[in-house]
Amino acid sequence: MKNLSLCFLSLFVAYSVLCMNTDTRLHEAVDNNNVEEVLTLLENGCDPNLCDKNKDTALHRAARKGYLDIIEVLIQNNARIDLRNRLDDTPLIETASEGHLKAVKLLHKKGADIHAENRLGESALYWARAFKHTDVENYLKDRNARIGPFLEFLDSGIFDPENMGFHLNDNGKVFIVIKDRH
Repeated sequence: MKNLSLCFLSLFVAYSVLCMNTDTRLHEAVDNNNVEEVLTLLENGCDPNLCDKNKDTALHRAARKGYLDIIEVLIQNNARIDLRNRLDDTPLIETASEGHLKAVKLLHKKGADIHAENRLGESALYWARAFKHTDVENYLKDRNARIGPFLEFLDSGIFDPENMGFHLNDNGKVFIVIKDRH
């Protein structure tokens, strides 16, 4: 019985190492825009939702590069469209920040949350605007995507030099002071 247990343990460890190498190959295949390799790996049981050291999935990487065919293949093979990476970014946030309008449209059509924000409150619309990807920004605005709290604050009109002052406290910290408009 002890030998049988050791045998199963050895098989489990070998399988785990093999899968880890296969999933690393999936990320590499995506990085190389190799659709055929991505398909082969997925057909052989590779998990499309496995994360790399930055918690990026293969879909994050494909979205960041704007690889439409790979995005489509990953989604068809059960890649979760709104998984978040180490920075809490979704694939849609990644592709919007790079200005890939066709990828933004594809992810949105497949159900990506256009209102998702990362841990800093930055949305796909925030990054499209920050990097001046006006086509992506306009697409997201036309679908009423939220911009995130920081840019909502900037757009509110409160952030006006005439309504603001600065205060340096005893600890050397600077505070923005909003003056009363009345």
